[in-house]
Amino acid sequence: MTDSAFGFPLPPASHSTVVMLDYRYPVHVERAIYRLSHLKLADPKRPLCQQVLLSNFMYAYLNLVNHTLFLQSQEEEAEAEAEAGVEDADVDMDAEAEERERQQEQQQQQKC
Repeated sequence: MTDSAFGFPLPPASHSTVVMLDYRYPVHVERAIYRLSHLKLADPKRPLCQQVLLSNFMYAYLNLVNHTLFLQSQEEEAEAEAEAGVEDADVDMDAEAEERERQQEQQQQQKC
């Protein structure tokens, strides 16, 4: 798979990633939850099992955001390629039309 927006290879989309892509909170809510998790993770008195759960949640969230960015970049690239293809086709058609006109002019000059 290609590199992510952050420069490291993306893991394949898992079932949980697909489920999280289907249902997500608004961005401001997700960011608030992430910030709260970071604050809770910073507490040194928190039990290790809770620290691991919070850390795993934060990694999963970053993976989800990264995967979403990757999908958006793929869509933008596809749209750009489609637009470039249309522009290339227009340029090719214009070039063909100009070539036909030149050939017709040459034929008319040869007849005279």
